[in-house]
Amino acid sequence: MKIYIVGVAGHPNFGDELIMKNWVLWLRHKYPSAEIWIDVPNPTILTTIFKDYNLHITNALWRLTWDFPESSTLEELLHHVEDKIRYLGTPNIDISLLSLRDIDIFHIVGGGYINNIWKNNIGVLLSGLVIKKNYDCKLYVTGNGFLPLDLENLSMLKSLLLECDYCESRDMVGADLLEIKYGFDDAYLMADHPVNLNTNVNTPDIMVCIQSDLNNENIFSNLINCVAERLLEHANQNLIIGYIEAIPGGDRTAFEKLSELIPGIQFISAAEAILYGLPIKNSQIWYTTRFHHHLVASYYGCKGVALGIKDGYYDIKHQSIIDNGSGWGYKSVSEDRLPDPSIDAEWSIKLKIANKQKNLLAEHLYSQYTDI
Repeated sequence: MKIYIVGVAGHPNFGDELIMKNWVLWLRHKYPSAEIWIDVPNPTILTTIFKDYNLHITNALWRLTWDFPESSTLEELLHHVEDKIRYLGTPNIDISLLSLRDIDIFHIVGGGYINNIWKNNIGVLLSGLVIKKNYDCKLYVTGNGFLPLDLENLSMLKSLLLECDYCESRDMVGADLLEIKYGFDDAYLMADHPVNLNTNVNTPDIMVCIQSDLNNENIFSNLINCVAERLLEHANQNLIIGYIEAIPGGDRTAFEKLSELIPGIQFISAAEAILYGLPIKNSQIWYTTRFHHHLVASYYGCKGVALGIKDGYYDIKHQSIIDNGSGWGYKSVSEDRLPDPSIDAEWSIKLKIANKQKNLLAEHLYSQYTDI
């Protein structure tokens, strides 16, 4: 069996790496001799993360997609990827494109990257449709967030998604708009356990992450002020405060600003979190703009507040976890104060159900194949 997985791991970003690790670990456990290819924008880091998993790692389809002008129409982008996949003519990736012709399963894994924020990213979906049409593979799209969406392309995108053998949205808003299945984010698969459950007494009592990407200056400043006020309260309670990145560098700006106001904040890099897991402990409290921090920390029983930064995108992402039952508070971009951190006492039960359903989906999608 030849499996071709497309995602956006490798930037790196804690959530995107978690999703890719979930699928790789699950597939390697179930199909140890399968031929697995991973197509990601930046392969370098994944060669380290997956050095023991016998994978082929490339960025062929991302290069094909991103090399085309972003101002192009959806029809022009489709014509571009179909022409190059079928007839080649791209000297730097032609040999890689030839490897697409004997795929059994083309699987676009989850994340919030096929939408109007990064318009050309839809090219990877178009590539999958071209490969399915011409070379007879199965095409799966799991755990994706398609919003915000360019309404001009809504009708065409609907028709394209209907051609998939399986397609789901991780939020109900996108599922209803695109008339596709509603499912769970791929992090719910939880084949990987993304926490560092050590007994170190210095594991922080409070964890914070405020991203600067997809965040405007006024919203960012408001978050710094609101969170700093709350952290001062926690510091006066002699609680240990930690700051954690999801993306290196871009998430560090807020740490530097908060450290000027609250001395002694511990710093955990994105690299450490990706390799070793989140530093979780009992009774921990989280304040984060990052979707997968919200999901994983609440999964392990932490109270928290999700911090809104971009309406039409991050509010939908966080709301999908809250709707599933996390019980976390949510601070919208228009509010000037943080709600109290909270969690639903029944969340662990709901998560077990979600985890089981995600695993049943994986079994269903791949069950027609036997490992040889």
